[in-house]
Amino acid sequence: MNSGELWAKRFESLESMITMQELCYPAINLAAKLQERLLDNLSSWTDYIQKGYETFCEGWASIFNSLYMTDAARQVRRLSDIHRRMKEVAEWQMRAANDLIKYSTEHIEPMAMSLPHDTIWEDEHANLILCYPDDKKELGVSDEPTVIYVAFTGRSAVLADYNSRFEPEKESSLARAAIKNGLGPVMIAEFKSAHDGILDHGAREYEQTQHNISEFIRKEFGMPPHKIGICQQGYFVTWGLAAEPDDANTLVRVASSFDPTVGDNYLKRMVGNISVEDVDDFLEASGNRMPARWMAFFWRIFEDPAYFSGGKNINMYRKIIKGTYNPWRDITFRSLMDKDCDRDIPGGLYRDLVSFFKYGLEARVIKDKDFSRIRIPVCEYTGNDPISPPETAVEIFKHIGTPEEKQMHLHNKSVGHLGLYSSPKSNTDRYDKDNCWPVIFRWMVQNNRFK
Repeated sequence: MNSGELWAKRFESLESMITMQELCYPAINLAAKLQERLLDNLSSWTDYIQKGYETFCEGWASIFNSLYMTDAARQVRRLSDIHRRMKEVAEWQMRAANDLIKYSTEHIEPMAMSLPHDTIWEDEHANLILCYPDDKKELGVSDEPTVIYVAFTGRSAVLADYNSRFEPEKESSLARAAIKNGLGPVMIAEFKSAHDGILDHGAREYEQTQHNISEFIRKEFGMPPHKIGICQQGYFVTWGLAAEPDDANTLVRVASSFDPTVGDNYLKRMVGNISVEDVDDFLEASGNRMPARWMAFFWRIFEDPAYFSGGKNINMYRKIIKGTYNPWRDITFRSLMDKDCDRDIPGGLYRDLVSFFKYGLEARVIKDKDFSRIRIPVCEYTGNDPISPPETAVEIFKHIGTPEEKQMHLHNKSVGHLGLYSSPKSNTDRYDKDNCWPVIFRWMVQNNRFK
């Protein structure tokens, strides 16, 4: 069995194992919650015993003191104190262990959008979703059309409306932030899951979809949109603009490499020992697609090779005993990372992606592109991101034809890859007022080429 086929079999086995585990989670979680109640009752009972023991010891200490036996009195009080501490430690350990079981088996729904929205355009590859400022479904601003292209990593449009349903006050939704800062209409382009008719489609076909979206928006709103490309969509949008340079008003690339072969990064390491033949064998074994759930597994394993063999629970338990575990934050993240993953990548596009990761600008899919044709305003937004570090992103400025005064690079040190488009540390100006989305949104409006 070759390495590509072996990886496919491993992912298939891992998926089966996790599916079986999750079938058991409801019963285990219920038992943990019942155990929590029992521990509350046990705590009350042991408190009663402890108080009785302390009263008993204090009585003997008083007798010893009256007999001038102060050392004996001290020893009795020390025994009482040791007994109390042992009780507290035992209860704390039981609660920590039970919390681990409870939170690790919690039922988690996939993250969902909460912004009012409609699908206003679609083709075989993508949906274009229009977001409204409120439930009245009125457009509000209509002369700054903006499209957020969410990463095609198994995720849905919720990537641009992150955590909006759970905690809207956290201001972690990029689409909400864009609306709040004067852009509109704000739209989200999400790619559909691979289906039989498009399994061989690659970057060229997806570039045509992007062009069609721009043409639709030009017809509806009188100008091409501001384009925001998240992660790999930053690549696709840029490649498409090299062919159709008038398809965007401005371009913002966030957490997105231009040349992943520069420096050291996760993408470069990921494909370091992978050959084209390995990819072909993998896709043959997986039905000519990269399953979304396998992508989610891969990133978990890449960060922690032992994640599914105990690493997840060990890390969670460490945080619980340190008092740093935030259940709500963890469940929110897992609702995206592990549950919002139902969009498989077609085999053709996956081949193009791996080729780009491995060969950068020399990859077959973009080797013939003339990026100097891109002359619109371009912004690069980077962070403390091991997937797309700054040096891989700012390479774009060496190749495009955009005048220097229309180029901008912001670097937010306080956020990582996901945080660049889903954290209040980037979506608001409360943390880094010079390197945040409000600055970028103002720049987009100021550089609108059709006003």
